[in-house]
Amino acid sequence: MKKKLFFVLVAVMASVMSLNAQSVDSKEVNEKVESILKTLTLREKIAQIIVVAMNSQNSPERKFTQDSLVTYEHIGGLIVMDDDLTKSIARVNELQAKSPLPMIVTIDGEWGVSMRYDEYPVYPYQMQLGALTSDELIYQMGRYVGQECKDLNIYVNFAPTVDINNNPDNPVINTRSFGADKEKVARFGAAYMRGMQDVGVYTSAKHFPGHGDTNVDSHHGMPILTFDRQRLEDLEMYPFRELISQDVEMVMVGHLSIPALDPTGTPASISKPIVTGLLKEQMGYNGIIITDALGMKGVSELMEPKEVTLEAYKAGVDILLMPGDEHNSISMIEDYIRSGEGSEAELDEKVRKMLGLKVRAGMFEQGYSPIVDTAGLDAGAHNVEHEALIEQLCKNSLTVVRNENNALPIGQLDKKKIAYLGYKATPSARAFGSMAKRYADVDTFYLEKGAPLEELKQMRNRLQNYDEVIIGIHSINHRPHKNFGIDTLCADYIAQWSAEQELIGVYFGSPYALNKLPAHTNFKAFVIAYDNTEINNMAAAQLVFGGIPAQGVLPVATELYGCGSSERWQSATRLEVVANSPSAEFRVRGGKILGEGVPLPDGASLKYNTLVRVEEELLPKAKMGKVASALGMADSRFEKGYFTTTMDDLAKLGYALMNEGVYGGVQCVDKKSLETLRTKLIALYGGGEGDVRYIFGTNVGTMVMMMNLSQKDIDFVITK
Repeated sequence: MKKKLFFVLVAVMASVMSLNAQSVDSKEVNEKVESILKTLTLREKIAQIIVVAMNSQNSPERKFTQDSLVTYEHIGGLIVMDDDLTKSIARVNELQAKSPLPMIVTIDGEWGVSMRYDEYPVYPYQMQLGALTSDELIYQMGRYVGQECKDLNIYVNFAPTVDINNNPDNPVINTRSFGADKEKVARFGAAYMRGMQDVGVYTSAKHFPGHGDTNVDSHHGMPILTFDRQRLEDLEMYPFRELISQDVEMVMVGHLSIPALDPTGTPASISKPIVTGLLKEQMGYNGIIITDALGMKGVSELMEPKEVTLEAYKAGVDILLMPGDEHNSISMIEDYIRSGEGSEAELDEKVRKMLGLKVRAGMFEQGYSPIVDTAGLDAGAHNVEHEALIEQLCKNSLTVVRNENNALPIGQLDKKKIAYLGYKATPSARAFGSMAKRYADVDTFYLEKGAPLEELKQMRNRLQNYDEVIIGIHSINHRPHKNFGIDTLCADYIAQWSAEQELIGVYFGSPYALNKLPAHTNFKAFVIAYDNTEINNMAAAQLVFGGIPAQGVLPVATELYGCGSSERWQSATRLEVVANSPSAEFRVRGGKILGEGVPLPDGASLKYNTLVRVEEELLPKAKMGKVASALGMADSRFEKGYFTTTMDDLAKLGYALMNEGVYGGVQCVDKKSLETLRTKLIALYGGGEGDVRYIFGTNVGTMVMMMNLSQKDIDFVITK
């Protein structure tokens, strides 16, 4: 795993121009900026404020243009797009090597680097985070996301989104927003910002003046906000004022027509009354102003690409993001200045801000290299601490909107016949059923996406005699114009079913979809789990069965529930499963330890277990598969280069290793494999010479299971 470095900014300044002249550091920054500025031609200055999109899969023609922009124009920055991690960084390295000045690399990573690189863990969307009741975890998420960026020499993350999403039909912001509560949006946005800035990554509040209450996607058209100035001041602009007061590094201006702010209807991103008149002069913001991507149709359909770029420049923005026709755009701004209509002094102010970012990031310090070592990038993307935080964020945000007669958590598990139906199920949906089985003898059924209504009717007949039936609704689309992926015909049938039989519902999608699912009021209990990820599925099962408390609140209002509403309880009745603990390779609250003669602590319930990921293959895949099969490790599998197993199965392996490869009276592990496995397990999960230690949290305290592979010894230690 890559070495993780934390960088702390001594002071975060809004711009180079606002730096305190009495500060030695600020003086040095200014001096360095001025020294670089003097070396640039007019055209090079213009190029410095341009950020160009880059992808390793770009066409040869586009790569030629990128090379030309870097080598001859000396553009200031790059933004990485969806790509293979190693190939992307290799291409960035290639371009950095061609650049006379180091380019600042940026990313649109609202839910982490994973937004562009699948190799990284996926943090929850901001709307799910908006269900939290505290911003402490948001700040930590900001630090971790910032760390991921810094590991790749990415110094700018275009996040957080501080649009207030109070329009259920918003097609583009929606789950990217913290919700409809302006104060929570501002507070959570500021926490996310501080986390990233505290490790040395610059942030950008977006999309000014506010893109939350629109029903048009500015990628595809022009949203028009018809609200009066007072409404905009009180609501849409509130989070931006708050983040500006806390020194947000950048503000991104959206492609939004707002007649109350500019009677001409000109999009905000190219509107001088909004950019200069409102943001700079009236709100006093002297930090960096950046456009949203200038190729978006919300602005690009109005005029030629080079003209869009010029109008954004004239409006007062400092950095031009993803302009079209880059060479001609530079030429048009150059002509504008040389004609005397624009001033080079104004351009210099913008360039100072861009160069200031680079200087403060250490890009001109002796020994700095913009080149990132691409060896082991994929492995370095996996960080157990980050994955543990993601799990905690998901658990703490799950929201119960109905709980009649305390139907949740389900009680008397040993006396009930329980079924789980995953409707429109995906592979990740099966994680709910697997987790449920760790709490009770649950019969699981799945209807794949696209299953006809007739199959749903047949399933209802099969489940009539169960005491508890849980229905999980999966494969949900977050887009309102696609009806959130809801099949109306099947939804109507579930409504009929739930009116005639008591059901528990778990919905893995946007809370706005409740407006499309009025039948959820027929369920005796209903849980919003926000997204159909494996972690959310596992967490939701634990909530339903009492392993974790219900803590989340609705981040938005629906037709039936107000923003902030929920049914909550603070104490869990059973044991929690916690994967990926930062203090150990994994920690489990609950977990049945299979093995011969394992003593259980008095009063402790250790019935259930969790998946654990071994950070590298223990043996070659074929060999490990043979060992796993011999041991009956039925729940273990290879997944994306990792060996994923359960505590149950891992315990079987551990007992075999303590007994010379013998388990259940059978030689399951040959001698050569035995030595390799012992060595690797101790190295990966060692607590001392020859020891492998597993840490559990139980209902009676913390338990440490210490397995000594060489002495064939196993001990349990409980601490209150």
